[in-house]
Amino acid sequence: MQTLTGQLLQNGLVVADGVRGNFEVEVQRDGTERWSGYFILPPGITVNNGQHYDLALNDGRAKQIEISRVNAYPTQTTVSFGSPN
Repeated sequence: MQTLTGQLLQNGLVVADGVRGNFEVEVQRDGTERWSGYFILPPGITVNNGQHYDLALNDGRAKQIEISRVNAYPTQTTVSFGSPN
């Protein structure tokens, strides 16, 4: 797993800044990358299962992701994601 820090964007607009979490990259036979992992949303931000976003990392990498699970707790919201099919 790799550590991630960055922004969550939708239609070019920043939805959440300062997301942090972990992810892994799987390289497919055709050379494309599939990302999967999780991040913690800043307070006051909500996302829904099935929504697509761009995840832009502070190191310059970016990937379109699909939200697969949202776990909302009183102290934080953890979001699982993967590359869309």
